[in-house]
Amino acid sequence: MAFIRNFSDNGLVRDDWPNAIARLAQDIKEYPEMSTQETVPATFESICDWAYVFYRAHRQDLVRSHVLLSKPNTPALNMPEIQCIEEVNIRFQGFLGQHNLKVFGSWNGNSVHNVHKAVQFLEITSGPFKAQMVDQIVCVDNIRRLVIREILPPQDAAATIRLMPPPGESLSFQRRVFKKIQNGSHYPPSVLTAIDDPTGQTASFARQWRVTSKIALGRKVATGKVERCSPLVFSYGDFVDVTARVDIANVTTENDVPTVKVFFAPVTVIQLCKADDVPEFMGVELSDTTELADVSSVTAPTMGVVFDY
Repeated sequence: MAFIRNFSDNGLVRDDWPNAIARLAQDIKEYPEMSTQETVPATFESICDWAYVFYRAHRQDLVRSHVLLSKPNTPALNMPEIQCIEEVNIRFQGFLGQHNLKVFGSWNGNSVHNVHKAVQFLEITSGPFKAQMVDQIVCVDNIRRLVIREILPPQDAAATIRLMPPPGESLSFQRRVFKKIQNGSHYPPSVLTAIDDPTGQTASFARQWRVTSKIALGRKVATGKVERCSPLVFSYGDFVDVTARVDIANVTTENDVPTVKVFFAPVTVIQLCKADDVPEFMGVELSDTTELADVSSVTAPTMGVVFDY
């Protein structure tokens, strides 16, 4: 798990929010104490030395055969260093905009024909804290450029980057709800509980599509610890922390030209401060909802945040 360095490169975006609101009790390390793998560099050139794209040759899901890994702390590629290589997970913060964090996301449960399109999603915006959001948006843009240049030939990469929409004022996260199961295998198993699916509506297509992982949802309590919570706890305007992995999809355009899309898939979402408490704990008023309404189109990683109970 890595925190984003601010553009001045003298600290973390996490620590630039008022009253240490973005810090959890488990966040005991200060910026100077962190390893290079625990902080995301502020410039594109530095990110190229920090992470790389790995091709998983034997993966059955060819669309998602690439993964973004952090480079070891030293260039020596010996066995101890190999054990330190991890999939990139990044912590973001912002004010919650449009979102759907329910177990089945956008799937309405009425048809098996659209389960492959089901997604969970959320948007975070800056509110009045523009500088913090800009640093995070630049980070996302740099990572997208890195992935595209690693996978595509130089000419195709340049064309793809030119067609990227300009950065907006918010960040979008999304993840697929259902995983395609190859050859009707029993693995990986479903993680759904009887509470998630009381009528067993997913059983009819469990040999083709299955929920094999869920977003970990939690809320920060007064002690700074994190307790698990329902998706219904989250509300528009909450200040949240999002741990996301880089989801790389190899796709083709309408003209059958290979290209790459880069998404940021939420792994954990933590409510740091309820919308109603933002004026007290962050010293700002968010009564003008237009500050939150700028919405753009909307190997398993290790858990970014440890839940205390």
